[in-house]
Amino acid sequence: MVFSGIVEDQGEVVGVRPMVEGKPDDGITVDMRSKVACSDAYIGCSIAVEGVCLTATEINAEVFTVGISPETLIKTNLKDLTKGSKVRYAPAVCGVLQ
Repeated sequence: MVFSGIVEDQGEVVGVRPMVEGKPDDGITVDMRSKVACSDAYIGCSIAVEGVCLTATEINAEVFTVGISPETLIKTNLKDLTKGSKVRYAPAVCGVLQ
């Protein structure tokens, strides 16, 4: 996936929980609010959150959910996300090769 690096929206973390209940070292699931990011999103699409490419696993009108692996948490600042954290989004660039 390619991202433009242009931030299209700022949203908010509305939920953070372990990916596997009782096992916080197995990654986290994060729910984020963003009308803009959700407008064209679909399950499986890529959304850059704070510059990190993540895959949407659930989407509704204003909230999308991503899973963040332990390795991504180690290598990025996403480990610091908490409910209420402000985050920036950039969607993937779509293009057609001719």
